[in-house]
Amino acid sequence: MEGIDGLNNIYKRMNEIRNTGKNLRNIYKPDKVKEFENMYKDALNSSKSAEKKEKTVSSSSNLSTELETDASLNLKEINLKDDKSKINDAIAKSSAKYKVAEDLIRAVITVESGYNRTSVSKAGAMGLMQLMPKTSLELGVEKPFDIYENVDGGVKYLRMMLDKYDNNLEKALAAYNAGPDSVDKNGGVPDIKETKNYIRLIKKKLLE
Repeated sequence: MEGIDGLNNIYKRMNEIRNTGKNLRNIYKPDKVKEFENMYKDALNSSKSAEKKEKTVSSSSNLSTELETDASLNLKEINLKDDKSKINDAIAKSSAKYKVAEDLIRAVITVESGYNRTSVSKAGAMGLMQLMPKTSLELGVEKPFDIYENVDGGVKYLRMMLDKYDNNLEKALAAYNAGPDSVDKNGGVPDIKETKNYIRLIKKKLLE
C-alpha cells in the first residue's frame, strides 16, 4: 500500500493548493498536470517494485508462512466483500443523486477499473471510475481512492457529459474517455481506436 499512500499524499498536496486559492492557475497548467501525473507514475512504479521484492522474499521462505498466507487470503476475501457492498451502496446513492442509471454506472466502473478501487492507470487516472487528477480537483474530490468520493465524482462528471450532449450516450462516453474537447473538435465521437472500443465495451455490458 506504500504506492497508494504516496499517490494520496501527492493528491492531498494538490488539493491543499487548490483550497488555498493560491497559484490555482498554475496547478491546472498542462505542464503542472503532467508533473503530477509523472509523480503518480513514479509512486506506482515504486509500489510495484516493492510488491516484486516481497514476492521474492516470500518465495524463499519455508512452510512456516503457509498459515499466514491462508489467513491473509481469508482477510482479503472479507475486504473484497466489504468493498463490493460499499461500491453497491455508492452506486445506488450516486444514481439517485445525479439521475444516472445504475446499470450504466456499473458498466463504466467495470470497463474503467474492473472494480479495483486502488486502480491507477499509466496516465494517472485513479480509482473505480478512473478520475484524472485535474478532473478530480475540479469536481471537488478530496480522497480519490475513497469508494464513495470516487463514485460520486465519476457519476457527477458522467451526468455533466450527458447534459452537455443532450443525453447522447455515445458522445457522453466519448467525452468521459477522451475529453469533451476532443468530442467538440470532431463534432462527435473522435476517430480514436481506444475511445471507440471503450464505447463498444460499455454498450455490450449494458446488454448483459
